[in-house]
Amino acid sequence: MAVKNEKSQTAPAVLPAIVFLIIGFVFLWLSGLTFSRTDHLAKVCTEETEGKIVEIIQKIVTSRTGSVRTTRTEYYPRVRFTRGGKIYTVTSGMTVPKDKYKRGQKVTFMINPDDPSELYLDGQLNTYSAVGWLILGFSAVSFLVAAILFRKCRLYNIGHRQQKQETDWIQEQIDRENFTNR
Repeated sequence: MAVKNEKSQTAPAVLPAIVFLIIGFVFLWLSGLTFSRTDHLAKVCTEETEGKIVEIIQKIVTSRTGSVRTTRTEYYPRVRFTRGGKIYTVTSGMTVPKDKYKRGQKVTFMINPDDPSELYLDGQLNTYSAVGWLILGFSAVSFLVAAILFRKCRLYNIGHRQQKQETDWIQEQIDRENFTNR
């Protein structure tokens, strides 16, 4: 009887499928954080207030993906307003487009009455919601790619198993033939 080679083979698409699955979960987590932040601000910032833009804070953010380095500038409005006889100067925690606000511009925004340092300006929640949906979309695409790659692995394994069964059957026929010819 012939010696059978029983080495286990892994489909070539398993590792990329796992990577896309992990990426999908990371994007899902990021979208959850984004939605959580916007939901929190929408719930607690219930008081409309007027104030003035005193400064636009520019923050340069550098990120690196492999060997590619990317730099972008983010803009955070700093507003000054009076509430209960006290003057507050607060920097928004959400970015705005570069030219949306000008220094000295009067603005209406929503604050948290219990913590006036929490605020959002007009349109910021919509923008962050859109970002959340975009990240969620990336998550869905990553999961879809992972599913396609896992399906490819399954088909590869089925084909490989079927090929092995056919090879085993042929080997059995040869072994029988050799046994009967002795």
